[in-house]
Parts: sequence; structure tokens; C-alpha cells
Amino acid sequence: MTHLGVRVGPMTPSVVVRARLSIRYGVPMESLTVGILRARLADRLGNRCELEIFAMVTPPEFEHIADDERLHGRENHFALAVPHADPVLLGGLRAAVATRMLPDGGGYNEHEDNTVLYFRDAHHTVPSYRRLELISAGRFPRVLTAHLRESAAGTRLLGLMTGAWATQAIAAAATLRLPDHLVTVSHLPGLAAATGTDADSLGRLLRYLATLGLVREVGDHYLLTDMGSLLRADVEGSLRPLALMYGGPFYRSFGALTDAVRTGEESYAKIFGAHHFQHMAADPELAELFHESMAASNAVFADLVRVVDLSDVREVVDIAGGNGELLSRVLAANPAAHGVLVERPHALASASVTLAD
Repeated sequence: MTHLGVRVGPMTPSVVVRARLSIRYGVPMESLTVGILRARLADRLGNRCELEIFAMVTPPEFEHIADDERLHGRENHFALAVPHADPVLLGGLRAAVATRMLPDGGGYNEHEDNTVLYFRDAHHTVPSYRRLELISAGRFPRVLTAHLRESAAGTRLLGLMTGAWATQAIAAAATLRLPDHLVTVSHLPGLAAATGTDADSLGRLLRYLATLGLVREVGDHYLLTDMGSLLRADVEGSLRPLALMYGGPFYRSFGALTDAVRTGEESYAKIFGAHHFQHMAADPELAELFHESMAASNAVFADLVRVVDLSDVREVVDIAGGNGELLSRVLAANPAAHGVLVERPHALASASVTLAD
């Protein structure tokens, strides 16, 4: 590095990568000597950045480790330094990155007094960007503990297996119109009275909804978040109908999934005795909820008209387009186009109202 004109700082002991190599190759950690070298550089635009190099002493018995790491680059990563971080800032950044990448371990290096959080994206086409590191000066035990817990495959699997809890909690909140009541009532006794529920049970539901980010617990009060507001019945873009469908008929039908895979039969028909279109056609209230939920899901795809260029298209066909919400958005953005909605007769009544506008 010096030969290339790059000044390298003193080497400091590695803690996190050393532990990762120990686990990966089944080598006692005390037998590994791994250090960190850093060199300050500037990119083509003159922006300051830093090159981080992990150096390992490689006696003959460990040469296979060095060769394997060079070949696969498992510790290669792009790093973002988080200056002047506090637990709230670092925790928020960690949560934001975790929505797009998988937590991949981390740790605290007492030699440098910094906390590192790793993330990975195994599907990225550029190896250097398959892993991301957030590095921040200081010790953040709660943030690190949460990150390490989510990094474990078993923990992630457990989160998937308990996804039904979240589905039912959201559906319960929507059924009780809890988000609507939270607009004017925030204290638990008042919410229990407004929803006609047991205060202790409602309190447990609210605390769980807080972990999902739908409400915030502030002292003895609960406040609706922006995401939770989407479950209100009276707001534009409400997802309440979807919550009721996913937590109701669709939830019940998925309970027969194993039998459906074994037999090839439709799980919805097994539970309700008929194909879902036939079942809903016989239940006007359920049919209306279904079409409302489809309209709500179409609204989620409203950005379609901005990202898909249909300016040269003269005819747009929406098959099973429900009440025509998505088709109406496409036609509004492309006035020269002609729209065709293919739906069952009972769905066309509500679609004619939507498309008439």
C-alpha cells in the first residue's frame, strides 16, 4: 500500500471478523490473529472515504482459510459510518436497512470502541455490494442485541412462523375499528368502552400492535402511527378491507393448505364448500368486502401509471379487475387509451360506478 502512495494507519485487533472466521472454519478463536488496517483515500470527486483491510497471520495450517476468503470474499463489504450516533438514530437506521437486506451479525470492538452491524443481500449482482456494514463509534448494547437476534436463521424462521399472529392482531384491530376510535380516544379505559372490549385484553393487543409499528405507547396513552392510520375506515387509501379479508376468509382458507397440496383440491372450497367467487356471489356483504379489498390493493399499485409508459397503448384490458379502480387510474393517466374490464356480472355493477367517473 505504501508503494502505491497510500498511507496505512496502525493495525488494531479485529474482534467481530475474527469471531466470524472462528465459527465459519471451526478454529478456536484464540488461535487466530486478525487485524484491521485503515487507509484514508479520496474518490474521483474528492470525497473522503476510508479503505478497511482485514489482515490475518497465516501459518501453513491456516492458509486454506485465507485462500477460501480471497476466493469467495465473504467479508467484503461496503461500509457506512454513522457519526455522532445515539441509540434512536442507529436503531432507526438499522431497522430501515433491514427492510431491504438481511441482518448478518455484528459486534462491538473494544479496541476501537465501535459497534458494527452487518447486512447481506445474496442476490446482488455486484459482489462488493452484497454486504453492508453500519459502523458507529460507541457501544450500543440494545441495538446490537436486537440485530444479533434477527441475524439468527432460527429467529427469522420463528418470525415467519408467527406471522399469523400479526395478521390476526391487525384484523382484530380493524374489526373493532380500533384505529378509528384512536383518533379521539387514547386512554385504555376509554378505548375499551368505545370498542366494547375487556380492558386487560385490549391492552395486550395494543402493546402487540405497538411492536408492529401501528400504534405508539406514550405513558398510559396510545397514539396511532401513520401506518396504523391506513386501517381507519374513513381515510383515502384505507387498507381496512384488506385487513378484514386477510384475517377472515383468506386466513381460514390457508388453514387447509396442507390438504390442498396433497390432493390438488382448492383449499377455499374445502373450507367454505364452494369456489371463492361462487361463495361470495351468494353472500352480498362478503362480496362487497372482497371488491373493497381489491380496490384497496389496487390503490397500492397507484404508482404503476408513473413507472410504466402506456402512452402508445390504445387498448388496456384488465382481467379480473374487480371494481375497476386500477383500470380507472390507468385510463386517467392515458386519456387516449380505451379500457376493457373483464369481470363476473356481480362485480360489474360497482365497476360501472367507478369507471363512470
